[in-house]
Amino acid sequence: MPVIIYVTPSGSRAASAGFFILESADVAAMAARNQHRRSASRNPRRKMDDVMKQKMENDAAALMRFRRSKRGRNVELAESAVRESKSFTDQEALDKN
Repeated sequence: MPVIIYVTPSGSRAASAGFFILESADVAAMAARNQHRRSASRNPRRKMDDVMKQKMENDAAALMRFRRSKRGRNVELAESAVRESKSFTDQEALDKN
């Protein structure tokens, strides 16, 4: 059964975990003027060493590549969102698949 994720109302955003949920959907849709991004989460009370950070980033990037390739979407762009915490406007996300 196909899964459809729709981010609404206009002006909303799919960030952090919302980005992963949106990107995992069979159909990802957003109302106009929304943002599509993966942001780095920071918890000052939780210290993580550099090796663990790299492992988590690699795991998240691999998951994103897998999900995007199954849906025929832009794998490189989605991975850059994970690795570089990039943001995309609604039009950029649409234009770049």
